Amino acid sequence: MNQFVRPLKIFLLFFMSISLLAGCGEKTVVKPVSPMDNPLHHYIQGMNALDEEGKDAVALQKFERALSLQPSFSPALSGKAIIQSRKTDRTLDTTHKATEIKRTLELLESAENNSESNADHFIYHVAATRVYSTIFANTDWLSDSLDSYNDAIKIEGLTARDLPHYKNKNGAHYFMAVAYWRAGEFRKAEGLLATIQSSSGEGKWQVLSNDLYRRAQKIIRASANYTLTNIAKKIAVKDQVTRADVAALIVTELKVDKLFGKQLRLMGKEVPKAPAFIPVDANNNIFSDEIMTVLRWKVKGLEPKYDATSQAKLFKPDTFVTRKELALIMQDVLIKITGDKSIATSMIGNKSPFPDVNSSSPWFNAIMTMTSRNLMEPDFSSKFNPAKNADGAELLLATFQMRRHINIH
Repeated sequence: MNQFVRPLKIFLLFFMSISLLAGCGEKTVVKPVSPMDNPLHHYIQGMNALDEEGKDAVALQKFERALSLQPSFSPALSGKAIIQSRKTDRTLDTTHKATEIKRTLELLESAENNSESNADHFIYHVAATRVYSTIFANTDWLSDSLDSYNDAIKIEGLTARDLPHYKNKNGAHYFMAVAYWRAGEFRKAEGLLATIQSSSGEGKWQVLSNDLYRRAQKIIRASANYTLTNIAKKIAVKDQVTRADVAALIVTELKVDKLFGKQLRLMGKEVPKAPAFIPVDANNNIFSDEIMTVLRWKVKGLEPKYDATSQAKLFKPDTFVTRKELALIMQDVLIKITGDKSIATSMIGNKSPFPDVNSSSPWFNAIMTMTSRNLMEPDFSSKFNPAKNADGAELLLATFQMRRHINIH
């Protein structure tokens, strides 16, 4: 990867410099229409919009207004670079992606060149930390995010007034933790998140870091004494996991093909050689082999589903899995591995400890099976959140805890 990525960065920066020189002509500056119509106000509004999912267009509009009032306003250029990096991340075509990377780096360099105050430099360095971890989300570029982060936290004498959005250095800590998280460096991410958690005051960075901190701890607990594969790392950082992700992780980490077959042979039953039915969407997926395995073993919760649009049963590999569905899937895996069918009804009749799970619900037994074995956990308010989509960290925890529970090596 390094043989390609580093020369690419040099190549893009070369053309970026040419583009910046070519675009140095005079820009029209508009006059403000009110006292609040100023670059700093629009920058703050833009950053607030960036914090909300799906509001990049609103943020961009705010940054553009700031730059129309002051074309060299560095914080707005940093904000635009962050938006552009997200667009780059969503671009799949290799040729187009290279173009988007170039545009992102151009904006980033423009923000750096126009930084005047220490606050401007801090905002630029945090933006660079975020940009590199977004457009180059792999360990080859982790050092670039780390360099930018270190430059940010070296800047002294900044107050909340100087940093109306970031407020303090916790913002830098948070986005470096995100960079570590995306690179699969979970212990380093946890360390920075812990720094935020232990800092004085109750700010937005404490709130934002709390969820990521808990997820990082789950992954670290799950992977203790195990080496995570690249596939496991990629799934672990997902905010929401799909049916294909679940199939991939349970097949590779729990060795279900081998263990299911062993249990059937002990029971004197024939081992299925192929799925009874193969949905048309099960083949063209990076995890098609793992999908075929769960179909062959008829894992409950991962069966084909009827699709009204195509009027056919499909696997739907990209459909997100809820927490109650994950509980049902993992319970069936446990039953098939152990051969203990009584697990499916062993919790019926018990009182639900969760305010959002009724003891008469069809997934109550599965949820109790998972939580009583510490394979899944409720939140801080003791709610299970059955309808919430499962994330990669809890899928990893459930999988590796089961691996310990049944002593799989």
